[in-house]
Amino acid sequence: MRRIALWLSWLLLFIVPWEYLYEKGTLGTLVRTAGIGLAGVWALSVVAALRVRQPHPLHLLMIAFALWCAASILWSLDPEASRLQVETYAQLVLLALIVWDLYEEPAHLNTGLQAYVLGCWVCIAELLEVFLAGEMQRRFSVGAFNENTLGFTLSLGLPVAWYLATVARAHEGIGGRLAPALRISNLAFIPVALFGIALTASRSSMACGLLAVGYMVVSLGGVRRGARILLFGGAAALAMYGVSLIPKTSADRLESTTVELSDGDWNGRLPTWKEAFRMISERPLAGVGVKAFQVGAVETRAAPHNLVLSITAELGVVGLALFSSILLGCALVAFRQPRPLALFWLVMLVSWTLNALLHNFEDKKFTWLMFGMIAVSGGLYETRSAAPVRARPAAAPPRPVAEGRAR
Repeated sequence: MRRIALWLSWLLLFIVPWEYLYEKGTLGTLVRTAGIGLAGVWALSVVAALRVRQPHPLHLLMIAFALWCAASILWSLDPEASRLQVETYAQLVLLALIVWDLYEEPAHLNTGLQAYVLGCWVCIAELLEVFLAGEMQRRFSVGAFNENTLGFTLSLGLPVAWYLATVARAHEGIGGRLAPALRISNLAFIPVALFGIALTASRSSMACGLLAVGYMVVSLGGVRRGARILLFGGAAALAMYGVSLIPKTSADRLESTTVELSDGDWNGRLPTWKEAFRMISERPLAGVGVKAFQVGAVETRAAPHNLVLSITAELGVVGLALFSSILLGCALVAFRQPRPLALFWLVMLVSWTLNALLHNFEDKKFTWLMFGMIAVSGGLYETRSAAPVRARPAAAPPRPVAEGRAR
């Protein structure tokens, strides 16, 4: 039963990147259907085995945050929206706990990460189909995706693909006979995903994409000189060719980033941020209730588009402290892992944070899956050790001294 749950978790991670492409009946998105199946099978496996893994301290912080969200229903400006959001957070915390309980080996974690990258390929295929259809747009997207969400989904896959192609091979990896093909697929994902991000014209996602490229350069230290020259040369050629394909409207928006930051209103965010500061000053401790921001923003009725202002306005300084503790805890868990893993997870956290400061990703599935997998990685690897955590073998008993040599 646990094996089935494990496979369902990988299926879920494969679907998460393209969850907004299709709908499926009354159960909503495909990812919701997969999530329900995973939770059910996992619950049955727990009952059958009569055991569950002791939660990581990170999970206790997640539970505390979800409980504070639930308490905010009592004073929320929109109790119904708050109730629905609490259900969402409860499901997200449960998802992180399920991943923690199921992923007991490095290969389990790496397979989940690989499933995410393969799911990103589905988004790219749809995006390229729209692009090749010849319908020029200022910003490209697919399905029900917001351009920023689509761009960020792809940008989050960049460090994952590089990690799987260059670092994960040194540990217990995945793929078996398919390992070489998966490695090529992961390396090919990088230039194609960067082109896809350019099509979405998401400036924050492109910034995260450049951060991922920086991570790749830093992690090339152990690669042979000839291979580095080949990689840099190939990357430069692909970049020049890719830039020539980007529609002018998308390129113009990306190039206007510095002007927007210095002279603009941050793409219409400033009025909403002013509303957020007003709500914070009126209810600094407890906020207006989770998911009640738009009701409280009486002038703009818009989403906050900022992690700090969103959580502080909705859940007060208490909620901000709890969510910040989750992020800080993830950073500390990442930092205590072997250097390649620490660098990978810290890049993922910084990339997520950069986007969250301009968008609302705190309640997305990939956010809490990332939190959960950082906890899994921390549980698998010893502090400052490059080897997975293993049970230490018992010390060999001392050899007896021969009687003839005894004194």
